[in-house]
Amino acid sequence: RETARVDEDDRGWRWASWVRAGMALGSRSRYREAVGCYRRAIVVDPRLADAHSNRGVALEKLGRLDEALGATGRALALDPGHANAIYALAHLSASSSATTPPAKLSRAAVAAHSSTLFDDYAARFDAHLVGDLGYQSPRRLREAITLALAPLEPAFDVTVDVGCGTGLMGRELAKPGQAATPNNEATGAQFLPVRRLVGVDVSPKMLERARATGQYDELVQSEAVTYLESLPPGTVDLIVATDVLVYIGDLADFVAAAWSALRPDDGLLAFTLEALEASEAETTEDDRGTSGERGFEGNPKTLRFRHSRAYVAWLSQARPQWPFEVLRCEWEPSLRLERGQPTPGWLVVLRHTSAGESAEDSAAAVSARGELEEEVTVTVAVEAGATLASVISPP
Repeated sequence: RETARVDEDDRGWRWASWVRAGMALGSRSRYREAVGCYRRAIVVDPRLADAHSNRGVALEKLGRLDEALGATGRALALDPGHANAIYALAHLSASSSATTPPAKLSRAAVAAHSSTLFDDYAARFDAHLVGDLGYQSPRRLREAITLALAPLEPAFDVTVDVGCGTGLMGRELAKPGQAATPNNEATGAQFLPVRRLVGVDVSPKMLERARATGQYDELVQSEAVTYLESLPPGTVDLIVATDVLVYIGDLADFVAAAWSALRPDDGLLAFTLEALEASEAETTEDDRGTSGERGFEGNPKTLRFRHSRAYVAWLSQARPQWPFEVLRCEWEPSLRLERGQPTPGWLVVLRHTSAGESAEDSAAAVSARGELEEEVTVTVAVEAGATLASVISPP
């Protein structure tokens, strides 16, 4: 009996050492060797769902998608609730070579996968993402929102930063009387003025770092769609999501929840996506996403999702009960670097429209409101002795 116990302990030590070796090699992009390590762990104990799942990820990175599907399937057979395997299966089913519609990710799977990933990443997140990868999505999204509303100056009472992470987007926002933060002082950038800012993230360690910025009035640990659905309808002015939706794939539930939370006819939803298209020119002929089924795909090199411009258009009018107007869908040549190469994407700004309102009607309303705002501004300025040119020139 004692001998049997010692053998079991030895077996446990051996498979654990192979799994640790596989993880270390994977973190160094040595996926072929990592696959071998996970295989050795499985030989020691075929019941290891983690080893099967990790092996599937390494195989996907190598482009061996059929083998990756097999390994992921075995992980789920051993543990049907394995969050990383569920995420991997959805990602693999959305690959460009898949022949069936993409599997839909459950909210729990997204939350579990993201929480683990970003808890481990939190301590080095800012230095790595901004310093090493040239990440600029928060600044570029803030600029896109400003341009989408021009010539009006944007101001928002209630803003929700979905997937706030360490607070990089929050630093592009400012409350009345708040001094400029260092990143904006250095660049001379403008702020988006907000009165109340709520940050939402699934990672508690990311939220700790966001809290340290002092930018947020409230921080909530929650999955994105679940949080938005919990809000009273029509109570939010702006929802932002930078580098978040790339981990979801099918965005229909997120967009529907955002529409419900936003103020009718004025609320904005702004987010970034990694582009499915290889270049901006490709978007003129690319119809991927017009049906909503193939408007996104998994990227085996990053394990994130890419979306097409056509998919954004489909999302905005996919359901008559939650329509949006696309104010801006701007090509961004590089949201970040990936292995030294730029990652192109989309900067998207959608405006809430009432159910049944046509795109033409909403566009006419926005244009008319802009004219009225300009007329009022000009009248007040002229009465104060200002020149017309100084009033209507953009800042």
